Amino acid sequence: MISKGRNVKEFFPDVVKLVAASSLEVRKLVYIYLLRYAEEEPDLALLSINTFQKDLTDRNPLIRAMAVRVLSSIRVQVIVPIIMLSLKKALTDLSPYVRKAAANALPKIYSLDPAQLPYLIELIEGLLNDKSTLVLGSAVTSMMEICPERLDLIHKHYRKLCRVLVDANEWEQIAIMTLLGKYVRLFFDRPDDVEDTQALQVMDSHQHSLFSSESNSEFEIKHVQESIKNSQPRNSLDPDHELFLIACEPLLNSRNTSVVLTAIQIFYHQAPRSYLSRGIRALMRLLRTSKEERYITLRTISTIASRCPQAFEPYLKHFFVFEGEPKFISDMKLELLCTVATEERAKEIVREFKEYVHSPDKHMVIRSVQVLGRLCSKIPMVTEEVLSLLMTSISHRDEEILSQTILTLLTLLHQHPASMTPIALRRLARALNHVTTPRARAAVVWLIGEYHHITTTTAVDVLRILAKGFADEADVVRAAIVGLAVKLAVAKDINENARDRCNLLVDYVFELARWDPTWDVRDRTRLLQSMVPLKSKPVSLVDVAENAESGTGEAPPRDVETSLRRHARDILLSRKSTFTSSRTADGT
Repeated sequence: MISKGRNVKEFFPDVVKLVAASSLEVRKLVYIYLLRYAEEEPDLALLSINTFQKDLTDRNPLIRAMAVRVLSSIRVQVIVPIIMLSLKKALTDLSPYVRKAAANALPKIYSLDPAQLPYLIELIEGLLNDKSTLVLGSAVTSMMEICPERLDLIHKHYRKLCRVLVDANEWEQIAIMTLLGKYVRLFFDRPDDVEDTQALQVMDSHQHSLFSSESNSEFEIKHVQESIKNSQPRNSLDPDHELFLIACEPLLNSRNTSVVLTAIQIFYHQAPRSYLSRGIRALMRLLRTSKEERYITLRTISTIASRCPQAFEPYLKHFFVFEGEPKFISDMKLELLCTVATEERAKEIVREFKEYVHSPDKHMVIRSVQVLGRLCSKIPMVTEEVLSLLMTSISHRDEEILSQTILTLLTLLHQHPASMTPIALRRLARALNHVTTPRARAAVVWLIGEYHHITTTTAVDVLRILAKGFADEADVVRAAIVGLAVKLAVAKDINENARDRCNLLVDYVFELARWDPTWDVRDRTRLLQSMVPLKSKPVSLVDVAENAESGTGEAPPRDVETSLRRHARDILLSRKSTFTSSRTADGT
């Protein structure tokens, strides 16, 4: 009934009576029951405490070990002295199984009565002197729970623990590696600092010869520098430090994923990079395990790849996403493809991403577009190919995918403005019919305004359409529309037939924006309107700025422009306008 998960606590008084049964099999079953419910019924368990103490002298080591386990499971602080005496007796038992049970009982005593800490530390110190691997693993586990800061207890047992590491069971291997890892970090130099320390030692030995006299020849200085460089091998380690690393290396072949990951963690933090390369193959092997273990493995790979991505370049295809993989695994693989990408393998990665961008999974497409943007920032040589790929995705009907594509294009075109074409600009204009996300709409409007010189007809038509629904747009989009209107107002490449219509549209947008409920849009519009006087004869502000900069040509009439406006116009037409517009598109 217990194995099926049923609650049988109501039978506790009846089962306790059988604790002194003569049959060995019955007593085993009674102890199993008591181990399950002794903590919930401590008062009733006290009725048989004399029997438990008597069983500590039983001939069968299994009965003795189970008696220790039941005694330590009784959560009554009054009997702690009795339990401590029983544990001291069990720690001297001839059977390592009984001593192991006593070692596992120490954390229970500490949680029941923390005042017993000094006595428990003495018991742990005695357990560390044990020669049995079975006992040492449990002793280390108990030490990690009771006094993990007492690393001084490990000094004389360090080499013994390194030797028994391979023979311990899987979970005890994790505990031993964790404890010894803390010990190594505290008492040994970091592998990366070994060369610097040796250099300092050599420098100290030559300090007197260098600075004892004011005149030192260049030959002496070069001699000291060569001594520092050639004094010791680059990655020489302390022999005890290297002993620990050698002991951890066979555990890379363990069937337990936690053991392998703990060993790799040791190599990552406490070993030279040459040791870390030995664990890469073991990590790749773990990618064939369950999905939960694969996710933890990919997180570990991501951490290591951020430090040395070139180590995973031969295993690049292991990070390709397979159909049917969970989202949390596919996301990690996409990030890793970007992390380990190199210029030699960049083309291969972009070809793989082309398949992901056309995937039926919307989440997969969005994440792929985001990672492609970061890949172009890391490896600029693939930007043209990625831009061509994203331009073909502008016609996508899904709003979320389209919005993310536009935002990524905005970032890439900032870095490569020459990649914009008239066809791409028209596609962006048509995308406004489907995009409703404010940030994406603002990004499209900013791109059309920034590249209006490519096709001014499209830019003016977009302004006409946006002006109709100006009041229904979001704040960030209205600010972007005002920016588009200003850019068209000062554009030189608009023909005379379209100029009048464009000026009327700009005037209309300004009149709407001057009384906008949002103060940012309203103040921005009033500033810009003061610099673009469209109701008078149209003045090419670009010409004004060029003449002011070169000092040639006629100055504008005083009744049209003051010197303050001319100065403000120079600021507007400078490259800072791109920064201002990009901030507007981002909504900041």
